[in-house]
Amino acid sequence: MNIFQKTLQTVQKNFLGLGYSVTSWAWNLPGKWNKRQQLEQYNRYVYTIVSAFAIDFAKTKYKMLRTLGDKTQETTHDLIDLLEKPNPTQSGFQFRELHATYMKLAGESFWYLVRGKITGLPKEIYLIRPDLMDVEINDDKIGTVKRYVLNLADGSKEYFEPEEIVHHKYPNPMNPWRGMGVVEAGMTYLQTEEYSSTWTKNSIYNSGRPSGILNLKGKMNDEQFDQLKEKFKSEYTGTANAGKTLLLKGFDGIDWAKLGMDLEGIDLQKVKDISREDIMFMFRTSNTIMGITDDVNRANSKEMRGVWMENVIKPELDRFVDQINFSLVSEKNLEVDYVDPNPETIADRVDEWAAGVDKWLSKNDIIRERNQILGTDIPEKEAGDMIWQPASLIPMEIREEPEEEEEPEKEKPDDKDEEPEETEEEPEEKHVCEHVHKDVEKSRYERGEIMRKDLFTEQEQWEEPFKIQVDKVFEKQRKQILDRVKSVDKNFEEWLFDKIESSLLWKDLIMPIAVEILQSQSRHMFNFVDDDSVQGELEITPALRNTLEARIERWAFDVDEDTKDAINDSMAEGVSQGESVADLRKRINKIYDQATTTRSTRIARTETIHLSNLASLEAMQHLPSVVGKEWMTNPGACEYCQPLNGQVVQLGTNFVNQGEVVEGVDGGSFVADYEDISHPPLHCNCRCTILPVNRQEMKSYKIDHLEEKYDELDKRTKEAKDILEQITKLKNENDN
Repeated sequence: MNIFQKTLQTVQKNFLGLGYSVTSWAWNLPGKWNKRQQLEQYNRYVYTIVSAFAIDFAKTKYKMLRTLGDKTQETTHDLIDLLEKPNPTQSGFQFRELHATYMKLAGESFWYLVRGKITGLPKEIYLIRPDLMDVEINDDKIGTVKRYVLNLADGSKEYFEPEEIVHHKYPNPMNPWRGMGVVEAGMTYLQTEEYSSTWTKNSIYNSGRPSGILNLKGKMNDEQFDQLKEKFKSEYTGTANAGKTLLLKGFDGIDWAKLGMDLEGIDLQKVKDISREDIMFMFRTSNTIMGITDDVNRANSKEMRGVWMENVIKPELDRFVDQINFSLVSEKNLEVDYVDPNPETIADRVDEWAAGVDKWLSKNDIIRERNQILGTDIPEKEAGDMIWQPASLIPMEIREEPEEEEEPEKEKPDDKDEEPEETEEEPEEKHVCEHVHKDVEKSRYERGEIMRKDLFTEQEQWEEPFKIQVDKVFEKQRKQILDRVKSVDKNFEEWLFDKIESSLLWKDLIMPIAVEILQSQSRHMFNFVDDDSVQGELEITPALRNTLEARIERWAFDVDEDTKDAINDSMAEGVSQGESVADLRKRINKIYDQATTTRSTRIARTETIHLSNLASLEAMQHLPSVVGKEWMTNPGACEYCQPLNGQVVQLGTNFVNQGEVVEGVDGGSFVADYEDISHPPLHCNCRCTILPVNRQEMKSYKIDHLEEKYDELDKRTKEAKDILEQITKLKNENDN
């Protein structure tokens, strides 16, 4: 035992009554912190830094993006709602703040998912303290997670399957199954700061160990020594007695030996400043974020705030949404993203938009970028891709236009009566303006065909997401049946999937995407009419929601009945042939293999076409100027759709009532035996659409219709005279 250890033991023995540890921080070498100890570091500088990070992280809003071809648009989704209200006890902000706190302190965060019994989708999310969780690994070459283990306070354990837990974690080179946080990585810096703070506190409190050794000469019995210790403790310890002079009497002499350093012997402020800077470096923060304003002006404070958001917060958000997309989003064309939390970015872009409009940026350039950054859905403007001269608002076109661009205009039916000489003699400026006018003001049917193509281009992109939802139902049914096919002695009905559960599953999975399609496809009609008094966003009213649910319930019931019939027929055939359970299971798989290919594709195509045209009709109902609808066929339409082409009816009127027969132009007939036809499709794979009809167009259509009928009648009859009177009245109203 060396002299230093002997001295320490003596000090401990004689001053034990002080009640302060003299060895836990001063002499012992620090060890590695466990997860609980890492969480316990949530104090001092760490508290300030981590809370600042967690608050900025938690404030961020999220959105669901759906990719359709080369187009990405924001859409509604239950998962976004779940992130805003994850469980009954926490708001979205509180949940994300605590998640971010766990990540910084422990390097990982565990989410427990409460899934719906029918859909299997997450309904609630709860955070579990990372220090209470263990990860059990399979004994295989890959090292996959076998299960998660929650260690309860009473010593018992709760086990979770991998799909019940979402494990967010930072990379850990030494243990890829557990995360390494900043606290663990910067432990030395944190301990240095902790020790210096504790040293300061204990020194102020007359030290955690004596600042020297007091040797009293002369003899003293135990009672006298105890009295001296009590007097010393009561009169010379504590912050109130700091610097007080020690007075003693009755001794032959006193020797004092200074032990170690005191506050005067060490530049403690410099040590603490270095420790603080080291900790801030580990957390990648700055004085501005810490609330330290020394040597910080408004300009560099704003810049440091932007750097913090761009280089610290946003990478964490990228990690966050990446884990969510990996663990909770199953559709390949859906993706969770966050709204840019950096206000400086948005402000800078707004300034550039204001400076660049009609200079180096077109109006549509700004609209597209604004929609992307702010998450808005402002429709683009016709001719908005052009740069317009501010003085006269004339588009800056090339003055010398090639002659071939003018030729198609001469060949259009509307231009047949136009004399070519007039076009050739027009001045160049007039020629340019007229070209733009024709480009912007296309005929109604030309614009209608463009809208129809856009509508069906997007409809085709919706087919695959819709099919994925249909396949989920089929796969759920397949699993239920295969789990029940245990013996050939069972009644077929006992094998089949649950009808009520299947009906609820159809509604839960199809309803959200049906709403998405309606809102997305309705924009084509809003843009076509371009009514400034109406916002281009379809409202999903309770009545419309009921309409959707009723249709889903109806066709889903028919689909399930067809599936059951196919299963019963196939099972009966298999049993009659003496097939084994394995053979019967193969029959089930064959039925559902077809269901998840041919049938689901056909269902997706039919329903997305129906929803796309329903979206157009619902949009028309929101437009005050629209009073009717016109059936518009696609080029090369079938014999049954051709007779409907150009047919105009009121908005609330059907084109074909249920039970009516449509006579085809080639002699065939089509019976509308499923439902009323208030809008396309008339049949499967129908590519027709509807055009809006305003009041003036409705009058013109009525006049044309009456004139055709009048021409077929004997002009001397009363019917002909009545029709002529109606025509005259309508024309007079039209003139007024």
